[in-house]
Amino acid sequence: MVPVILHRLCFAMQLARSALLRIIRAPAQPLTTSSRWISSTSRTMSSPPLQTQKCEPCTASLPAMSADEAKQLLSSLSGKWSLSPQPKTLLSSKLVHPDALHRTYKFKDYTSAQAFANQIGALAEAEGHHPAVMVEWGRVTVWWWSHAISGLHKNDFVMAAKTEELVHKAEGYTPPKPKA
Repeated sequence: MVPVILHRLCFAMQLARSALLRIIRAPAQPLTTSSRWISSTSRTMSSPPLQTQKCEPCTASLPAMSADEAKQLLSSLSGKWSLSPQPKTLLSSKLVHPDALHRTYKFKDYTSAQAFANQIGALAEAEGHHPAVMVEWGRVTVWWWSHAISGLHKNDFVMAAKTEELVHKAEGYTPPKPKA
């Protein structure tokens, strides 16, 4: 009985392996703008909110998001997110700096700002996607972009939405005053 089960298990594993190899070796289908991110408002309405989505693996072989796609997703974010160049760090100061998602949050003091930065760090670790974060007295500035593609990916918008959700639970956060 055991040899029959092992034989069937080996056969099933060989089938799975050959199917996987066919998928891997298949020529990649070119991505079109309409299928890459969001093609229409009807699709936006049916997709789950960004803050409920998970980051997906992002490799250097993926194209960065176009400016039009970024602007469309930017409009779906709450808060005062904007597109601005990635921050120049010591390691990347000689590189080209395409756009990143950027937002500054105000806090009542340094301690609450630092606590929020630590919460962003925990979120980043959980999702496997890490921002640039600058902490100052009473202020935290966050930049999200995808390092692997040196540009924007849907993951950046997912993380911006999750950051926005996180800040409203943060102690000491000072929301922006509504414009009169």
